[in-house]
Amino acid sequence: MDWDNVFEGVGTARKNLGRSRNLPSAYTLQLVGIDSFLQTTEKLGITTLRNKGDYGLALALGAGEMKLIEHTAAFGVFANEGVKNDTVSILKVEDSKGNILEEYTEPQGKAVIDEKEIYLLNYILCDLGGHGDRIGGSYTRVKGSNVCLKTGTTDGPKDLTTVMYHKNLVVGVWAGNNDNTVTPGAWGVSLPLPIAHAITNRLADRYKVELFTRPSGILSTSVCRDTGGVPAEGVECEKEATVYMAGHAPQVDNREKIFVCRSNGLIPSNLAQAQKYDLVDVKTLMTFKIENALQRDAYANYMTESTGGAYIFVRPETGVCPLPLGPDNSPIIEITSPSSGSKLKKSDKLQINGDVRYLENVSEFIVMIDGNTIPGATVVDNKFSVSYPLTTTSVGNHTVTVTLKDNKGKSGSSSVTFEVLPEAIEL
Repeated sequence: MDWDNVFEGVGTARKNLGRSRNLPSAYTLQLVGIDSFLQTTEKLGITTLRNKGDYGLALALGAGEMKLIEHTAAFGVFANEGVKNDTVSILKVEDSKGNILEEYTEPQGKAVIDEKEIYLLNYILCDLGGHGDRIGGSYTRVKGSNVCLKTGTTDGPKDLTTVMYHKNLVVGVWAGNNDNTVTPGAWGVSLPLPIAHAITNRLADRYKVELFTRPSGILSTSVCRDTGGVPAEGVECEKEATVYMAGHAPQVDNREKIFVCRSNGLIPSNLAQAQKYDLVDVKTLMTFKIENALQRDAYANYMTESTGGAYIFVRPETGVCPLPLGPDNSPIIEITSPSSGSKLKKSDKLQINGDVRYLENVSEFIVMIDGNTIPGATVVDNKFSVSYPLTTTSVGNHTVTVTLKDNKGKSGSSSVTFEVLPEAIEL
């Protein structure tokens, strides 16, 4: 379960960050490591997260406190496409006569993060791809344009935050109780987000809503939603558009459809026969490896269980799929007509019908009455049918025997008895 007591399943990093899912955030911090995370926050100007030993994976969910002004300024780096500017509270001091006593001269900002990396982040937080699946509803747009945003809620809930930004403005809002008591039923999306939206909207004429253009070195592709990988030729999956940095393309998703014997879980060496008797299931063999090696087993288990075993992650061995045949895969013959003990008149025409099952091919097929072969008997689509007039057949009991030999030299047979009555007897 996540912050809203809902588990939305597997999804791309774009969707999960845009929807503020907690589990993917912890997954990502586990992948990159706390050291790298703290180095990044330091570049962004956060001064309150120093000691690695103080934190675990919950740091991705707000376990480390920071000043709202530093938090907001860090998002200013995103708005400045990787450039950090100093945070300044007083821009100018004038006396009562309007004389400027002091005035801040903004130095040139420092690029602390590659603009291409920032664009990938803004692609998500600003929904630059127009996916339309971020949390926030109508608060994700100002003056008809997308705005960038991220909400946050700590346990309790106690601290509720939202940072909303575009190229010309960053607004950070905290909500909660200053005595650190909880605010039952509140979320970052329900309290600070509307406030941040109202401020951004009110200032939109002064600070025009402007989003980000794609820098060189950013490429587009489509990925499978359940892996984040680029589908190989012929791979079918539910896709979504994404972007990536040149030289860092998503891995290729080489999943393949395979047939697996239902009874023993093997890839049938006798596939054609197993398919003929509907003994196989189609499975999706996933060769994709998620980047976080610590979570690969959990991912595989979830994908297998959530699809009822339709996805598998280990290629089965190859072997014979047991067929519904006789001992050692010998043929099976079922005579459906005549039924055993049937009574017929000499003027009737005997209809001999039935079904056969065999491993590969038929090499010999014989239908006999009392040991005499009836000509013209053949097997078509695992069925046989042949007619025989009884006019020359003596009154009394007779036996129909059907024999089939396959191309492996294995044979099977079946017999039924019937009775021919004199013509004078009414049935």
